[in-house]
Amino acid sequence: MADIHGRFNCFSGNLWIGERMRDSQVDVFIEADSIDTGVRTRDSHLRSRDFLDVDAHSTVSSAR
Repeated sequence: MADIHGRFNCFSGNLWIGERMRDSQVDVFIEADSIDTGVRTRDSHLRSRDFLDVDAHSTVSSAR
């Protein structure tokens, strides 16, 4: 098993803090093709249908 670090370079989000914790909310929106591990071939593989399938799913979101 290997430790591989990376990041998404394009993302945004919203945070709402309610008076009660259960009324709070976090939404995150990520541009899937902005993944960056520092290794071009790995990033291309992560963008492929094997993982993120960025052609079909351009964004990753926590929003419902």
